[in-house]
Amino acid sequence: MKIVVKVSGHLISNKDNLINHEYLKRVANVLIQLRKEGHKVYAVTGGGLSARYYINAARALGANEGLCDEVGINVARLHAMLLISALGNYALSKIPRTVQEFLDLATSSDKIIVMGGFQPGQSTTAVASLVAEAINADLLIITSDIDGIYTSDPKVNPNARKLDEVHINQLEEIFKDQKVKAGLYKMVDYVTLSVLKRSRITTRFIKGEPPENIIKVVKGEPLGTLIVY
Repeated sequence: MKIVVKVSGHLISNKDNLINHEYLKRVANVLIQLRKEGHKVYAVTGGGLSARYYINAARALGANEGLCDEVGINVARLHAMLLISALGNYALSKIPRTVQEFLDLATSSDKIIVMGGFQPGQSTTAVASLVAEAINADLLIITSDIDGIYTSDPKVNPNARKLDEVHINQLEEIFKDQKVKAGLYKMVDYVTLSVLKRSRITTRFIKGEPPENIIKVVKGEPLGTLIVY
């Protein structure tokens, strides 16, 4: 299988661990296991809390939203470098910065390719969906610190209901009022929705802790939320 995994920035960097290198080690072990089983594996790392610290500092210093996005992109790429370090020889050392760079590397190597952000206005979840579309991935796994898609934000609304499946149109409705601002892309953004809608990639939103959930989904366990079309 061709598998793209979005590694949640909130699990890499949060209030308990500004850089959770132990979590990155465990994610790396999961990706290595999938590679050893014969899957082609690609990963995209998010920025998490550390990206938000830098973005907030840039904004306080007068940076516009485009520059703030660039700051977040570079933090996500730093996280990609850390994951590459944990993967060792199983990963390419080069981090692609565009879809075309990714395709060039993917066609010339069987190693795990790790990415951060691509360009302003895109979340790293959008990057994961774009590269999944580019290679016609069999499975896109988007991890986060919650266990799937809810009818509303479960961190805010205790009555929010988890959805085992969600139609792409319903997903659009749930996230239609989300603010598009550097560092504030929550779960899904407009680019991600557009790419999923046109490509119809098999996609699951799952809890990334423990990272072994990724393996369970690859093996067919119905964790998290499945996007249906």
